[in-house]
Amino acid sequence: MRLVPFTLVLAVALTGPALAQGGSKPAPTRVPAQVPALRMSQSPDPTFDEGTIQRMAAAMLSYTVLEVQGGWPMLPPSSSKLAPGSTGPDVALLRRRLTITDDLPADQANGDAYDDALAAGVRRFQARHGLPETGSIGAKTLTALNVPVGTRLRQLGPRSTGWLPWISISDSATSW
Repeated sequence: MRLVPFTLVLAVALTGPALAQGGSKPAPTRVPAQVPALRMSQSPDPTFDEGTIQRMAAAMLSYTVLEVQGGWPMLPPSSSKLAPGSTGPDVALLRRRLTITDDLPADQANGDAYDDALAAGVRRFQARHGLPETGSIGAKTLTALNVPVGTRLRQLGPRSTGWLPWISISDSATSW
C-alpha cells in the first residue's frame, strides 16, 4: 500500500513544474551529465513487487531439491583468504558451491584457479546477499556461503518471517 502514495507523490512532483508553465508546450528535457550509481537499500524492510511470491516459490522449490540432494558444500575456514590469483582445492570447492546456486555458470564449474569468471560469480553472490561486492572471499562472505540450505529454505518460508500472513502452509503448495 505504500507504493500508491509514493507513486502519486512522485507523479505530482514530476508533472507539477510542467503543468505550472501552462500552455501546450512541453517542458524542456534535461539530460543528466552523469548517470548516478545504483545503491542497494540498507533498510531492513523487504521490498515487494508483483513477482515476489513467484520468485520466492521458485527459490523454495530449488532449495528443497538441493536439501534433498544433500545441500551445498561447506567451505573450510581457510577459504576466508581466497582472492583472484589463488589456486587449490578450496578454489575448486568454491566453484562447485557457486555453480549450485547459479552464481557461476555451469561451464565454469571445473578448475582450481581463482580467475575473473570466479570473481564475477563471487560478486554476484555478494550482491544477492547484501555484502560488499569485492570479488574476494572474506569472513562475511564465507559465513554467508556456509549457511546451510535448510536454513536458507526456512528464511524464505512465509511462516518464518510472518510477512505473508494470508498464505497458509497448506495453500503454499497449490496457490503458487
